[in-house]
Amino acid sequence: MIRAGREAVTSDDVASAHGFVSLRAAKRAGLFDVSTLPPPINRRGGKGRGNKALYDALQVYAHAAGEQVPELPTADHPDDLLDLREAADAWGISPVTWQYYLNTRPHLVPGPVEVGGVLHWRRGDLEAFDRPGRGTGAGRPAGMRDAQPRRRRGQIQAQVLLVLAEGPRNGNQLAEEIAHRSAGPKPTSLHATLAKLREAGLLDSDAQGRTRIYCLTDAGQTRALELRGASAEQRDP
Repeated sequence: MIRAGREAVTSDDVASAHGFVSLRAAKRAGLFDVSTLPPPINRRGGKGRGNKALYDALQVYAHAAGEQVPELPTADHPDDLLDLREAADAWGISPVTWQYYLNTRPHLVPGPVEVGGVLHWRRGDLEAFDRPGRGTGAGRPAGMRDAQPRRRRGQIQAQVLLVLAEGPRNGNQLAEEIAHRSAGPKPTSLHATLAKLREAGLLDSDAQGRTRIYCLTDAGQTRALELRGASAEQRDP
């Protein structure tokens, strides 16, 4: 996270600030193994433009000059810049879902700002944005009550389609989201429901390590839109 009023620099900038002619030379000299070097301000991992280390400029230049390294601000501010994982956390969704929005439905997330080759989102924009799941077309399928001790199979299928219309999920994420929306327990027949929807050609899945991620096919997207439309008609006759 790049705190409001602060600037971020790359690993190349860190090397240059400490007098090295290249990043390779700095690494060979062990600069990034020095215990007093300020740590990166972003969480690294995965692939793509979120995998570059960024450092706080004031901290880096103070360290290079042999001065006391200033602390990072701790209070949240609307002008804070959050990386992909932090933005996903702020919305309570997984980084996989956020990346899905960014790649296939960029209108569902605020516009990013690129700093040092890493995409960021302004905290204030995240808080003000009309995020997926809010407003018309989101929420529970038509006919659902606030609490239901038992769900019919068709209701679970509808819930699965509506949740996956907002982005990919694994089985546990699906169960938790359905339980949250219906204010009830997690569905017990989810595995069988997913199998039936897959057989019907409405969803697909992809194994990522020990986790299987589910997403809608084109036919599934069409069916989800039909469910949303039916829900809207019942709410606004």
